[in-house]
Parts: sequence; structure tokens; C-alpha cells
Amino acid sequence: MVCCTAVLVVLDLEVDETNAREINEDLLYQLNFGVLGVFTSEALVKLCAEGLAPLTYFNSNWNCFDFTVISYTATNVHLEYGLSA
Repeated sequence: MVCCTAVLVVLDLEVDETNAREINEDLLYQLNFGVLGVFTSEALVKLCAEGLAPLTYFNSNWNCFDFTVISYTATNVHLEYGLSA
């Protein structure tokens, strides 16, 4: 996380203020989709690994938390960027 912040600071210093906002928005847009993709893939793999009883995935509090975060983020992406999920 510190490395990512350092890279953003360097990028912000190298570009003028008008372009910096556009670059940061594009970077955050791409990071949002990347993180959403990783967590969604993880949840799908865990659900598939449960075999014939996929609802046992929700017996773990961490899995419930992950599912809630994924659902919230996917809804936010859909509302903010107007994409179909």
C-alpha cells in the first residue's frame, strides 16, 4: 500500500493539476475493477469448492463479510459507471 501511494505521489508531481485529476480517476477506475475481479474470483472459487453444498460458504463470518463487500462494490460500480453486472 505504501508503494502504491508513493507511485501516486510521484505521478501527481510529474503532471500538471488538470491532467493529474484525470490520471488519478482513471487509475482508481482500473484499480476498482481489478480488486473487484480478484475478490469475485476468490468468492466463486470458494463457492465452487464447496461442491454439492455451496451454502456452507456462508457458515464462515469472513466469507459473509467478503460477500457483503463484493456485493456493495459491484452495486457501487454498477451505479457509478452505469455498467451491467
